[in-house]
Amino acid sequence: IHSHDVNALATRWKELVPPIYEEYPLLYAEMFAYSAAAADLDLPHNLVHDLFTGCMVSWPRNIDIKTVQPVAERFIDSFDASTNDILLPDEGVKSCFTDDLGQPPLLHYCKRYPFRLNNGTQLAIAKRRVPHDTVDCDHDEALLPWQDEGKETSPKGFKRNKEELWNALGVCAIIRGVAFAKKQGCKVEKSS
Repeated sequence: IHSHDVNALATRWKELVPPIYEEYPLLYAEMFAYSAAAADLDLPHNLVHDLFTGCMVSWPRNIDIKTVQPVAERFIDSFDASTNDILLPDEGVKSCFTDDLGQPPLLHYCKRYPFRLNNGTQLAIAKRRVPHDTVDCDHDEALLPWQDEGKETSPKGFKRNKEELWNALGVCAIIRGVAFAKKQGCKVEKSS
C-alpha cells in the first residue's frame, strides 16, 4: 500500500472491527477487519514469504540481550523526564532501536507488555485496554502505559529479565509509533 492509502484504510479498518467482533467474538476481529478493509478498498497486497509477523518478543532471536538492554533502559529512563521525552513524536519507532538492533519489519501488537520503571513501579500496555479513539485527531490524550493493577512495586536493586527488556522495547515502539503516525496523519487531515 502507499502512504496516501493509509488514512482511508485506517478509517475503514476502524469501522469494520466492531461488526466483525459482534458477529464472531472469538475471532481476532482487528486482524480480520484489516483484511476486510483492504479488500473493500481494493488495496492489493504482496505475499512475502519468510517474514516473521508474531508478537514482538525476543525479536530478532539472534540478538544478544546486552544489545537490547541499553536501548530498553534508555526508554525506561525517559519516564523520569517529560511526556514529550517518552513519546518523541517527531522520531517514531526508529528511536526505539539502534543500528545494531535494527527495527522489526512489522510490529504485531498482540499481547500485554509489562515492564518496571527504575523506581520499581510496574507499568503495562495491552491492546484490549487502549481507548478505541487513540489515533483519532481529536483525541488529545497520548497513549502511555498505565500502572499495572495489583502489581506491587519491586524492591530496590531488582534486575530486569530478558522478557521485560523486550517488553519495554515493544511499548516504546507502540507508543512512539502511534504518536508519530498521529502527528503525521493529523497534519495531513488538517491541511486538507
